[in-house]
Parts: sequence; structure tokens; C-alpha cells
Amino acid sequence: MKCLKCLKEDGKSQSLSLPLELEHINKYTICDKCDDTGEYASKYYHKHRVHYKELHEEYKDKLTDSYVANCFADKTIFKAKDVPKDIIKAKRQYMRMKKTLKENIE
Repeated sequence: MKCLKCLKEDGKSQSLSLPLELEHINKYTICDKCDDTGEYASKYYHKHRVHYKELHEEYKDKLTDSYVANCFADKTIFKAKDVPKDIIKAKRQYMRMKKTLKENIE
């Protein structure tokens, strides 16, 4: 396959089942040396980290369904979309109680 950025051949082959109109794309890829997706994402995050921090604080304060479901699903085999509403309500109450206790102790 040929890299679209540096145009070097890497000798690998890929067999995607594409429609006839897109068959020519099967010959091209982006090699590991040219792939800067992770670096770009890191720079973008650091450039906008204040925004992301404010956004996270807002989610934490509001305890939205998606935030609570993701907190429940972290480090488990569950996905946030698979968590039932009753579990989300219980987890939200637990998080509120924990936050209240923490504020009263300080």
C-alpha cells in the first residue's frame, strides 16, 4: 500500500470490500510515521484544557444522566448506554450524599 502523505510503499496489503467506484482507495493508507493524530489531539486538548475543565465541573455539578452512567460504567464491563435508569437514579443519590458529607466535613 502507498502512503498518502509521503508516497512510500510499505508492501502491506489490505482487502476491504468497497464498491467499484471506491476500489482505488484500497491501494492507499497513511503510514505510522506520517500519522500524527495522537499528537494533534494532545495539542488540541492542551490548547483548550480550561474549556474542558469547566465543562467537566459543570457535568459534575449537574450530575446529568450521561455523566452518572459513565461514572458507574468506568472500570466495569458495562457501557454507559446499558445502565438502567433506576441504577442511574441510585448512583446519583449516592454521589449527592457523598458530596454533601464531604462538604460538611470540611
